[in-house]
Amino acid sequence: MFGKETEEYAEGMAKYYESAHGSVPSQFEKYLRKAVEYGYNKANEWHYVKDELPELYKDVLVVFSQGDCDVKRLTNHNEWVGRGSWCSLTDVIAWKEIELPELPKESV
Repeated sequence: MFGKETEEYAEGMAKYYESAHGSVPSQFEKYLRKAVEYGYNKANEWHYVKDELPELYKDVLVVFSQGDCDVKRLTNHNEWVGRGSWCSLTDVIAWKEIELPELPKESV
C-alpha cells in the first residue's frame, strides 16, 4: 500500500481539514502520514513467541522454523492447534494477527 496511496490519503484529509477549518496547519499532513504509516505497520507486525504470545483460542498466522506458515490458535495447554493438527509451543517462531476485510453486505 504505501507510497502513492499514503500521499493521496494525506492530501485528501488535508483538503477535508482545510474545507472545515479554513487552513491546514503546517504539521498536519506530516503527522497524518506518520499516523497512517503507524497503523499500516501495526497491522503487519509480527510477534516473536519468545517475546509474547497471542490471546488464547484466537486464530493467528504462524511461522514455523522451516519457514512454513499456517493458521493456528494457542490453547491453554501451550499447544498450537488448527485444521485437525497440533504442534508444540516451541515449533512456532512468530505469529501475526489476522485482519479480515469488511465483508460486503448482502443485498436482499
